[in-house]
Amino acid sequence: RQGRPWGELLRHLNKASDNAWTRVLFHELGALAPEALAPHGLPTAERADRVLRDWFARHAIDAGVLVSDNGSGLSRRERVSARLLAEMLRAADDSPGLLAAAYALMLARQQRCGPTLLQ
Repeated sequence: RQGRPWGELLRHLNKASDNAWTRVLFHELGALAPEALAPHGLPTAERADRVLRDWFARHAIDAGVLVSDNGSGLSRRERVSARLLAEMLRAADDSPGLLAAAYALMLARQQRCGPTLLQ
């Protein structure tokens, strides 16, 4: 099944800070995970975690500090370090979806903090 492009989804998530929708996306990531990576008998959240860890491993990024629970960012268990986020953005630099994700972050920043100095 083909979903909407991630950039389109990220624009909404960053603009509205929609934790419930983020959780849905996290579980969809697990639901769509290939069987070889995440067997269908596992809980969807665990399958999503495996997809995330696989992406980090393919980009030679140590994701040992990552603790994913439900993807919403509201769980008391979830953890991610600033270093891991920075390494993720560096690795995504070559990704075709990076421009859309960067644009989504810029829109979120404008909505929360006002216009940037670059405008």
